[in-house]
Amino acid sequence: MIKPLLTILSLLLISCPTAISGQPSLAEQCAAESVSIPQTLTLPRWGDPYWRDSVPQTMREAYIAHGEKYLGTAWESTPASLFSQFRTTGNRTNYEDWTFSKRNRLAALAMAEIIEGESRFLPDLANGVLSLCEETWWGIPAHYGPAVPDPEEQPMDLFSAETGSLAAWILYELEEPLQQFSPNLPKRLRAEIKRRILDEGLNHREWWRGASMNWNTWICSNWLACVLIAETDPERRQQALQEICASLDGFVTGYPDDGGCDEGASYWDRAAGSLLDCAALLSQATNGQVTLADNPKVQAIAEYLCKVNIDNQHFVNFADASPSINVKPQWWPGARAVGNQTLSALLESRAEAYIANPVPAFTNDNYAPLGRELLLLSQINAYEQAASHSASALPFDSYLERIQVATARSYPDSQRGLYFAAKGGHNDESHNHNDVGTFIIYADGHPLLVDAGAATYNSKTFSSERYSQWNTRSAFHNLPIINGVEQQAGKEYAATNAAAKFTKSTAQFSVDIASAYPADAKVDKWLRTISLNRGKSVTITEDYQLAEATGPIQIVLLTETVPTLSEGIILIPAGESTYALSYDPTQLTAEAEELPIADDQRLSRNWHSLHRILFTLKSPTIRNKIKYSIMKNEK
Repeated sequence: MIKPLLTILSLLLISCPTAISGQPSLAEQCAAESVSIPQTLTLPRWGDPYWRDSVPQTMREAYIAHGEKYLGTAWESTPASLFSQFRTTGNRTNYEDWTFSKRNRLAALAMAEIIEGESRFLPDLANGVLSLCEETWWGIPAHYGPAVPDPEEQPMDLFSAETGSLAAWILYELEEPLQQFSPNLPKRLRAEIKRRILDEGLNHREWWRGASMNWNTWICSNWLACVLIAETDPERRQQALQEICASLDGFVTGYPDDGGCDEGASYWDRAAGSLLDCAALLSQATNGQVTLADNPKVQAIAEYLCKVNIDNQHFVNFADASPSINVKPQWWPGARAVGNQTLSALLESRAEAYIANPVPAFTNDNYAPLGRELLLLSQINAYEQAASHSASALPFDSYLERIQVATARSYPDSQRGLYFAAKGGHNDESHNHNDVGTFIIYADGHPLLVDAGAATYNSKTFSSERYSQWNTRSAFHNLPIINGVEQQAGKEYAATNAAAKFTKSTAQFSVDIASAYPADAKVDKWLRTISLNRGKSVTITEDYQLAEATGPIQIVLLTETVPTLSEGIILIPAGESTYALSYDPTQLTAEAEELPIADDQRLSRNWHSLHRILFTLKSPTIRNKIKYSIMKNEK
């Protein structure tokens, strides 16, 4: 995973943290003499009456019932044959499912014991803690070279850091009862956090330091929790905090000014969402003295999720992002720490469901984010109160100019009617697909024309063979195939002349995608325009010019539901309605095929089915204009 360019960039960013709009950087704030960084945090711990008196009873019962599922659980040692599968067969999910399940069980037991406070879960928790400590490495094989991990190497990847945070929060909350069970348990836990996280963070400067993508903030948020909870040496604590803050400064400095996340909404969670975790932890630890609240770019980063919010369930899912994400109430302390009301409103809309049954929110990550849950629970009364007067979080339209993503809906603050999102960008974005110029359309909150998104990750996913997988290719996105040629990967394959225009009754995004294709496509111009006539229809215009017409000109469209083809009209069900995709049958022929997703865990989880509509131009010429429109079928 090490990328030399990112390594150089991260070192430069760490050595030269930049203040945004005149605001002091986090590293500068952390280094100020007036700022006191305590040895640990001030959340209520096991045995505090807070967990009995302030956490709503519905929540208490849900956590305890969830923990009871794992009483008497078995804790297996790490199977070498399972860890090695990524190297031997390319499968990464078998080991990840095993290790994530183990951590979910441990978090469930810890949460139940914190809430109940009667030591009933302690024996099983102690077994799980010891089993965790005895693992050779806390990360996943897809992020590490050997088929069996080296006990002398502890590289800090996403999940070793996440495991470190889980261990640190268990130590923070449950050190007293673990001490009563056996003094060696908290001693061992503290030693493993030091060896695997605290020492590793100070002794090695990995490639992700300062990079403007999810590894940076995801790891830093967990590393920060470990430092604030488990680092007892004042000099080492200050040094680690400076390193963490400098890395976060690099993330913010390199991020687009519009706050756009080119990794997509589902990766926003562990990019910007983890930045918010850091903001909440730093604010809590320093009583608000170290803050990101005055940084305008951070406000834009926080609001990105709202700008790609289709209907509070579905989100724009370009590249590897998923079409549905679990919006996490646990981001609320971070949104509050940076003072962003727009994001807060989106999170507050989840309050009623979360308080009625917190377990789905608690367990909806790769594994349960114990620290996030505890931070939110420590502010649960304020969260409830804020939710009672929260506003809508469905923007009418938006344009993220730097990453060239436009969104627009038919009616303000409503999922009714047609909604579109479209992108320009380039084909070397993080978690990239070859998808310059693609778009999606939803109708009344239901997917109409879709982006397949990521398939289950395997050894090809982040290798030179990435674009051998069909779901990453432009031929399986809502894009043209020009002279039989698809788009290519690389930053040079990029959009030009991207522009968005919005009025009360219309929304339009246009982009020239010719440069996203290699020379053998022989395309000089392909101006794609998506026009929303709010409340009525979406029209797509393909205005192109070729140097030569040497092969087929085709346009691909993906649907989730089965399309019904007839001459000039394709009917596509969406929810309880049917929409008509109209085209000129004298200009185009249409055919459809079902795509193979049944055997892919991730694609089949996101979609009931996927179908590819393929328009083919009957008489290719070097210059032409193609139009097709979508509206509700009233017949």
